Amino acid sequence: MRLLDTVVLAGALNPADRYHTRAEAHLEGLSREPQLFIPAVVLIEFDLLMKARGYSPSERHETWFELTPKIPTEKILSPTTVSAASAALLEQDGLAYFDALVAAQAQELDAEVVTTDQAMARHVSTIW
Repeated sequence: MRLLDTVVLAGALNPADRYHTRAEAHLEGLSREPQLFIPAVVLIEFDLLMKARGYSPSERHETWFELTPKIPTEKILSPTTVSAASAALLEQDGLAYFDALVAAQAQELDAEVVTTDQAMARHVSTIW
């Protein structure tokens, strides 16, 4: 099992991003790869990222509208209390809040994380 990280969404939507082409391929994989999923916390982090970068509510709405057909609902994984508890310890160990949530869910599911984040690679198996 593999979980997409926020860098996939950010890279896929920005043609100027150095990871754009690969990120698009990962995102497109959600529709055809049975063992590829996206944590719900990634969607929240991405929305906060758009807000922090100055996207207006209408721009965020349009972005989510464009992403909707690429992210099947059945591919979105909710966090559990177990992963939330583990995330607190990972955050205490130095991972950023959302990275800790994704890493904890990956640990719980014995999954790899599709990311370029080197800090996360200290805690879970990662691929890009």
